[in-house]
Amino acid sequence: MQMHSCVVKYRLLKIGAIKGKIKKFNFDYIFTHGQNGEYGHPKHVAVHLAINALLNKKEMLPKAVFYFNYKKARPGKRPSMEAKKDSNILVPLSKEIFKEKKRIQAEMHGYAPDGIDVGLCTNPEAFLMVNLTHNL
Repeated sequence: MQMHSCVVKYRLLKIGAIKGKIKKFNFDYIFTHGQNGEYGHPKHVAVHLAINALLNKKEMLPKAVFYFNYKKARPGKRPSMEAKKDSNILVPLSKEIFKEKKRIQAEMHGYAPDGIDVGLCTNPEAFLMVNLTHNL
């Protein structure tokens, strides 16, 4: 129950923050967190809910939305992520690009390069793409 309350409060904050940042833009494509927040992170779930609320209210009218589409592969001390079976786009990364992805993840968020957060980086990239049609 506490997790749900946290997600609801964060979702309300995120909707306002996202609306404030995007109202002057017209995005053709949106890349965002999946319904499960990839590994259950409450802020990722809240962002997913906020984006979907804006889409449902037609406050954002992209051509398509790409949801990150992963699940935990092995629970335990060092979990990893893998593409969900319903992913409709898989993007394999070369060793060089995957290494750069992990470096950027560590640098951008201040994570340890050998820490669990960077360890959850995935290869291939997996998305569930949803094409949207709008009645104009």
